[in-house]
Amino acid sequence: QLADENPWVGIASRFKSIPVQPVAAFTLDEAKKIIAGFRNSRYYSHYADFVVFRLGMAARGGEASALKWKHLSIDLDSVWIGESFSRGVTGSTKTKKARTVNLNPSISAMLQARRDRLNPVSGDELVFPSPEGLPIDDRNFCRRAWKTVLAGVGVPYRRPYTTRKTAITLSLKNGASYIEVAAAAGHDHQTMHKYYSDV
Repeated sequence: QLADENPWVGIASRFKSIPVQPVAAFTLDEAKKIIAGFRNSRYYSHYADFVVFRLGMAARGGEASALKWKHLSIDLDSVWIGESFSRGVTGSTKTKKARTVNLNPSISAMLQARRDRLNPVSGDELVFPSPEGLPIDDRNFCRRAWKTVLAGVGVPYRRPYTTRKTAITLSLKNGASYIEVAAAAGHDHQTMHKYYSDV
């Protein structure tokens, strides 16, 4: 027997969703504490450059984990972001679109020092490998390193993804064009207006 009318029509309108307060970006002071916490960590200093990159760029965690040396320009002033690592698989970015992003001088200098230290033989080597030489698993990184370091430096916990919001927010507050920031983050302009109009 099939019902003559759909009993579910209109039922969603009976319930009002509770608004969720957006997660606050890290302040510049908090970002500095987090970086120092990783640099000075006995167990997790390996991830310091990875954290610097994430706080300085608007890249998603999976995009940073999948980054290879061949994706960086020879003089390290730009990066091509077209791959992402998630749940053990390397694939395309969340939006399925690649982008080329200019690097600021401090990120370029960090990458130069890292390249000199690691001396990669092949462009296919990861820029930020895990201690085992594999792509960094975001869940494992969060559970072990991220939570531990934030607690150690007294910064209230927010997910590692908040580094992306922080990079965008600090760039906008420093006077960067929202069009340029949107392009660097892989956002369309409507998304930028929706989530960052307050900035």
